Parts: sequence; C-alpha cells; structure tokens
Amino acid sequence: MKRLHLPILISVLVLIALTLFVYKAQVLKFPLLPEQEVETWTIEATVKFTPTGGAVKAQLLVPHYTPGFSILDESFISRGYGLTTELAEPNRIATWTQRRPKGTQTLYYRLSVYRSNDAPQKTAFPGPADPPKFSEPLQAAADALLDDIRARSADIDSFSTLLIREVNRSSPNENVAAFLSRSSGDLERIRLIIDLLAGARIPARIVHGIILSD
Repeated sequence: MKRLHLPILISVLVLIALTLFVYKAQVLKFPLLPEQEVETWTIEATVKFTPTGGAVKAQLLVPHYTPGFSILDESFISRGYGLTTELAEPNRIATWTQRRPKGTQTLYYRLSVYRSNDAPQKTAFPGPADPPKFSEPLQAAADALLDDIRARSADIDSFSTLLIREVNRSSPNENVAAFLSRSSGDLERIRLIIDLLAGARIPARIVHGIILSD
C-alpha cells in the first residue's frame, strides 16, 4: 500500500495543476502561447490625511462590478489599521479604523483589471416564503407581533430590522416571550426570526460564519 502513496500524491498534484491551468485559460483568459498578449490595467488610489486626535474611521468607495472589465486582483495597504468592506451597490465601501493614529497617515488601494464582458451571476429570488404552521396560541402571538411591526415599518428592510430588534431585546414583549424560554440562545432566536419573517412571506435563511481574532 505504501508503494501507492507516491503515485497517488503525484496524480493529485497533477490534477490540481491542470485544474488551475484550465481555469486561468478559460475563465481568466490568460494567454496560452508566447506571442499572445492580454491587456491588464492597474489602478491605484491614495488616501492621505493628518488626524486631529482620537479614533479615525476612513472610508473609500471601491469597485464591485466594473462593466466591460473583471477584477483580477486587489490589495489594501495600510499599517496598524483594521479593515472591513461592505457591499453598497453598485460599489463597495472599504473602511479603515485605528484607535489613536499619530502623524500623517497614508492608505493605499490597488486594483488590477482585465477586459471581460462577463456579468456577475446573481442568485435568483426564491419567491415568497411559505408561512409556518404554529399552534393556535402561538399563531395568535405571531399575528399580533407581525401586525404591530407592519404598522411601524415602511418596507421589507425596516420590517426586518424592527422584527430582529424585537426578538433580540433583553426583555421581549409577551408576543415574543411566548416563543422563547429563559434558556433560549442565539440559534433559537435566529430560527424564530426566520419563521416570523416567513409568516410575513419574506424569505430568509441562516448564514454560518467564522469569528476571527487578532
């Protein structure tokens, strides 16, 4: 069996290399022959400022989808700053933060793009959610809660925000408390929010993530 380890390892490495080769050739459109050329562009942005004291929160709009081009690579260059990005269609917002910076500060953003007409694929709308089936007392509590939030909201975003806030309150009202116990954790509250949103025909789902530390 040990004699097979090396051939199997070689085969796996060759398969990975071929997969990367095909991806670069077919998806990224990298040239396969020496005489072929592909144009790429590098765009750089610099944010320079002098803080006046206290914490700093610097924001910069960066591309998310560039019609006619695709993003090949990007990098955020800073020293001692925390960095987060969030979607703000049609762009993204890059946010640098630091507690007590001193002296002139310089932040860099670098982007490499190549010509491409590939449009980003968006997930199709799944359609209205099927309302959950609650027992009679719980259904009455859900209806009362949804009616109250509907009267105080203007659209789906504000409705969802108010509902999440009500479920996560440290002292929930009687309609929310009917679904929760003293031992209910975050997962139970998230599932309740999804069920209540479904009661308003709003689809939602749980997204799992990994908490990172310094």
